[in-house]
Amino acid sequence: MDLPITISVDELLREHYPRLERLLPRSLKERLERALCIDRMNGYIIRNHNRTTIDFLGRFLRAMDVGCRVEGVENLRAEGRYTIVANHPLGGLDGIALAWTMLAHMGDVKVVVNEVYMKVRPLQPLWLPVRRTGRQSADMVRAMYEALCSDVPIVTFPAGCCSRRRGGEIVDAEWHPSFVRRSINHNRAIVPVYVEGRLSNRFYRMAWLRRIVGLKTSFEMYLLPSEMYRCQGSEILVRIGAPIPVSDIADMGSSAEACRQIRERVYAMRLNS
Repeated sequence: MDLPITISVDELLREHYPRLERLLPRSLKERLERALCIDRMNGYIIRNHNRTTIDFLGRFLRAMDVGCRVEGVENLRAEGRYTIVANHPLGGLDGIALAWTMLAHMGDVKVVVNEVYMKVRPLQPLWLPVRRTGRQSADMVRAMYEALCSDVPIVTFPAGCCSRRRGGEIVDAEWHPSFVRRSINHNRAIVPVYVEGRLSNRFYRMAWLRRIVGLKTSFEMYLLPSEMYRCQGSEILVRIGAPIPVSDIADMGSSAEACRQIRERVYAMRLNS
């Protein structure tokens, strides 16, 4: 029998915070499991682990009662070679919505994600795992190279983490320009995508407090599963812009400058809401 890979707090702590995993009492781990909505997520994984990727995503969105309104999909040609770059306001649910959209309209997609998401078996064919810190494994480097050489659209969130409240607005942190170099080197047009969405004030307050006290570890990220369930009954707007040809990207100057201009294009698209 093909058993699902479920999510374990012990395993997550052991992998990312091994010292804390040894010191944390079982009672606090159980509280952490409840905060992370582990039982609810594992229940869905167990019930649906043998489904296809697109079916798994579609059923998840329906189970969450989350609608996905897509504008500008006509900008994508079936034969296009694209790097799809988007802001990251929801820290997970936006990735699911974008992946489902690309699968439905393009037939295939790869999404650059934190390696922790590899735990969900039906979504493993979808992901291009990367490590936020430390060296990438040989398997990760090879998978990224093979995807870049293919015609499959690649979705990436250049901020590398979800948006925070800055100056009264919900915006990404500084974008990493590696997607620019990869797109030019592998002849991929860049498609700017704006995703409308926000998390709760609780999440942004915790992020602000963490920065004020000088902690580097983003503890507010552990709220993301419960934040996802708070989005039940909502609608996600995905606005797809016109692809930027490789020649135009190269004319923007350095990778950092091209990254800045593309980020500006993404956020300019929200003005049309």
